[in-house]
Amino acid sequence: MNFKNLTSEERIVANFINEAFEERNQNMISTIVWINSHINHLVSQRPDVHRAMNNLTSKQFNHVIAEILLPLNYKVYIKLAYVCFMEFYVTI
Repeated sequence: MNFKNLTSEERIVANFINEAFEERNQNMISTIVWINSHINHLVSQRPDVHRAMNNLTSKQFNHVIAEILLPLNYKVYIKLAYVCFMEFYVTI
């Protein structure tokens, strides 16, 4: 996944969350619950992620989650818009 518009700390968190998200069949609620229940393990197992998570504001954390979730929807909307446009164009 491409996280170009994220800061370095946001990117660390995004990669971690995205990996957990994929392991939980793209269920963000399960992912957040899992991260919350394992946050103490991050101190020793993934100190980079733990440090980055502690440094993010709520707004930055929400931005990270949006970057993970929105690309899934954009592809559907772009394809739908194209199909609607083509149907409209053909009927004119």
